[in-house]
Amino acid sequence: MALIQDYFKRRSKKPNKAARRQTIPTETVRRQLQPLLNVGFFASELSKMLGTAGKRPDPKTLDRAFTGETENTHRVAGATTVQFDNLVDGKIPGYNVARVSHHLPALRASARRENRSDDLVTIIEASESHVAANRNMVNGFASATLDLLDGVSKCSRVMSSWNTKSDDHKLTLLQQARGGFMQCVEVSRSLVRNADNRSYIELVLVPAYENLLFVSEEIDEHVNKIAFNNPDNPRTVSREAASKLVEWGALEALREYASRFGCLVVAYNLADFAALVSKDEAVKAFLLCFQLKSPDKEGNWMLPEMTENPRNVSYLSEAYEEALKAWKAQSKQQGGHETLQSFIGTFLAHGIGVGIALVLGIAELAAKGILH
Repeated sequence: MALIQDYFKRRSKKPNKAARRQTIPTETVRRQLQPLLNVGFFASELSKMLGTAGKRPDPKTLDRAFTGETENTHRVAGATTVQFDNLVDGKIPGYNVARVSHHLPALRASARRENRSDDLVTIIEASESHVAANRNMVNGFASATLDLLDGVSKCSRVMSSWNTKSDDHKLTLLQQARGGFMQCVEVSRSLVRNADNRSYIELVLVPAYENLLFVSEEIDEHVNKIAFNNPDNPRTVSREAASKLVEWGALEALREYASRFGCLVVAYNLADFAALVSKDEAVKAFLLCFQLKSPDKEGNWMLPEMTENPRNVSYLSEAYEEALKAWKAQSKQQGGHETLQSFIGTFLAHGIGVGIALVLGIAELAAKGILH
């Protein structure tokens, strides 16, 4: 099932050490800062800007994060602000509303990682108040950021059980969150078609794609009262969401984004999504996962946040094993040095067709998607 970036646990081997020694996944840094490289910034410039918010990160440290040489790095103070302020034109309508909407999830993610339930509750309430106060005052990109924030806040309320009255109330909130994510996607896609710079729109569009699948999977669990990974779960709502994502072209969008920024989480969520609609597309998605992070000697591929091996999940296992077989054969043939494009291209040339023309529980981060 889809994984949740906001619920990333600390990856430090000694999580009880002082905060200065705590680390975060470099993938988080890439998602925050690497888009700025695409619009003309250099690591040295980013280092200077970030230095005003705390300890200045070494440009070489940023480069290692961008290239994926390390899996973890120290927190980068001010990354959320630097990202938004340098990607988004300050003259767009509702800029300040969008800016607050962008910062609140970063605060929530920090509160979750550190198990600060008091701060988490405060941020949930602040987020919902922000959405309510500005809902009828903005449109366009600012409106999309509110839809995304509203959806994630409702999911956070359900997952933390904060002020939820019953299982039916939780299901209602999840359904409302799903509607918010769908609205965010619709608005963002219309903006992308007319944007000179799509990088800032991806701040909401890519998470909205992933979150829509996640919340749909949560709804399937609540409605059927059975774990999503259980073969007996019909996954009706999730399959409907996956079909809608295909219609929107999300498969190709997520693949391109994961490749561009080396995002393991996005690649896995892509595989989770694709497995609901096409085995061939799921195979391609797992190949991308393996390209970004090689399977271990036993052929297992898992992220630290995952508690269940995708090889043991019924709707993922067949595509996983087929991708693993192709990966091993191709790696042996080319010595493991092939590019993603040549690897997948060669794989497809050997008879695997393209099946599609396009493409929050804290304790239950398993082989389902990750909410952002």
